[in-house]
Amino acid sequence: MLNFSGLGSAVKLNIRSKILLVSLALLIIPFVGYKYIQQMEEYLRLELEKSLVENARVIAAVIQSYPEIFHTRVEPGNSDAPVNEVAAERHLYIRPLQSAIQMDGYADDWIYYRDRIIAYSTSESLSEIPSMSLETSRRKPFSYRFQAGHFGRYLYALFQVKDPHIVYRQANDISLIKNDYLQIALTDPKNKLRHYILATHSPGRISAYEIAPGEKQAKTATHLEERIQAVWQETPGGYNVELQIPLSMLGERLTFAVANVDDSVKRNIQFFLTTTASNQLDKISTISIPTPQIEQVLHRIVRGSSRIWLLNKYAHVIASAGNLTNPVLEPDDVEPFMDISFKQVITGMVRLFYQMLLPQPAREFQDDLSNVSVLSSKEVQAALKGQSTTKWRQTPDARVNILTATYPIYENGSLVGAVAVEETSNSVLILQNKAIEILINVSVLGFVIAMVILLSFATHLS
Repeated sequence: MLNFSGLGSAVKLNIRSKILLVSLALLIIPFVGYKYIQQMEEYLRLELEKSLVENARVIAAVIQSYPEIFHTRVEPGNSDAPVNEVAAERHLYIRPLQSAIQMDGYADDWIYYRDRIIAYSTSESLSEIPSMSLETSRRKPFSYRFQAGHFGRYLYALFQVKDPHIVYRQANDISLIKNDYLQIALTDPKNKLRHYILATHSPGRISAYEIAPGEKQAKTATHLEERIQAVWQETPGGYNVELQIPLSMLGERLTFAVANVDDSVKRNIQFFLTTTASNQLDKISTISIPTPQIEQVLHRIVRGSSRIWLLNKYAHVIASAGNLTNPVLEPDDVEPFMDISFKQVITGMVRLFYQMLLPQPAREFQDDLSNVSVLSSKEVQAALKGQSTTKWRQTPDARVNILTATYPIYENGSLVGAVAVEETSNSVLILQNKAIEILINVSVLGFVIAMVILLSFATHLS
């Protein structure tokens, strides 16, 4: 039988050791504090929701001073349908560009706007025109990527078409449609429908020809439209079409379509891929191009890393400002390298330790709304019914949570639109991390001071 009776007498602790063990109980203080800070997240989220709703209310009050931006001569095809059904119709919000685009057919000037790319493929949008001869047998996939923006007096667009078999217009053929081509359908400022076809015999500068809206075969063109400038450039696996349209030509509707011909002998149209899946006037996209005045107003009131959406009563985006992915620079991020002192080195090492210990706010993440022109989420629908609300959502890459607050906008007692304000959870995470850093620093300092005092007291007693 084992005898433990002498074990207690074998382990003898002096006063210093006993006081040291007692002082270890102080470690429970930072542990409890850490758990408390974790519980603070819900409180911080609620405060952020209140702040964002108030921000949306103020923005709505400011926008009510500009009621003309909600006035339109063109209503969606089914204006009596519920908001969520009307919002599903095609709408194109033309976002501003930072500078003019160089018309050369290359995508170099568009790399800063890659988050605005909209992809179209035959599996999503295939519009067959009965009066055209369409080759339906053994179809191959067809797709293109589309970007658009405005700067100054022009609208710019880029089409990156995936087409391994480019068929150009024949030299002696007056037809515009027995080849690959780009078609534009728009309403002018007088709300008159106009159609243009851009076809070419070879890469380089191409011309735009106006055709009658009902002229499906397009054997002859009405006239050459010199105001539309475009460049066709071949690329590996397809071609690019870059174009420039004066804003003075545009009304309130605009749609593009790319026609694909693969057989250079039969020259039948295999695909006619539009941005609205239709060639009817009531299905042509409505467009919104924000005025410089409203852009200036929104940029003055947008704050930090937040984003503002201005919506009409059909949930169509008519203006926006701000960027959720703007990096938050801290003071140490901008200090000159040559002025680093010993204190700053220690501070940097401590910060590096906390960055490794604590989850850091994501400065880059996948923004699922970067290229949208319609917002039809539940919180937007609620605002378009007169109810202010908030909602959290997670980004597709699960790196950030985004809070959206919406608020209705009225004109003379009638609801004309809504404002949606977004902000990421980064601000909550930053506050949490700051609180944890302070807690750890104070706890370590308090623990060291307590240890020194207790050890000094133990030394004095011994």
